[in-house]
Amino acid sequence: MMYYEHDTSKPFLFGLKKWILIVLCSLNIILMIVYASISSLLADRYLYDYEDFEPYRIDDAKMWVILILSLISVFSISFSVLGIIAAFRESFTMILVFTIIQMLTLGATIANSIHRPYYIPCAIWSIFIAIDSVLLTRDLYQINTIKRYGFGS
Repeated sequence: MMYYEHDTSKPFLFGLKKWILIVLCSLNIILMIVYASISSLLADRYLYDYEDFEPYRIDDAKMWVILILSLISVFSISFSVLGIIAAFRESFTMILVFTIIQMLTLGATIANSIHRPYYIPCAIWSIFIAIDSVLLTRDLYQINTIKRYGFGS
């Protein structure tokens, strides 16, 4: 598509891609809060059933499991917030960082779902976010090229 210096239009479906990423990241935040609460309750309940044997070791295990699950949720929520801010501000640098992090997350999720099939929905969700972030990164690159040089690539 050829852009001219006076052309201020955005690439095709740019607004839709932007708002899809915002919605997907917002839903990811909600899902991670639910995941953190349910997994912490399950870890506490599951480890509670075996408390008769060695209570001091079980308490340590509970603390570490809940701490690790909470840290995973906090990191995922912070990455989703980065995606929301990047899409809302239409910042190429921020969306590029988010896309790179999302690609790493996608690789980890797919690798995890190979060994544990119940992670397949998480992998599909991660694929949707990754595709949309890559498309939005490409569009923002085109917009930056137009602003800088006056023509598209």
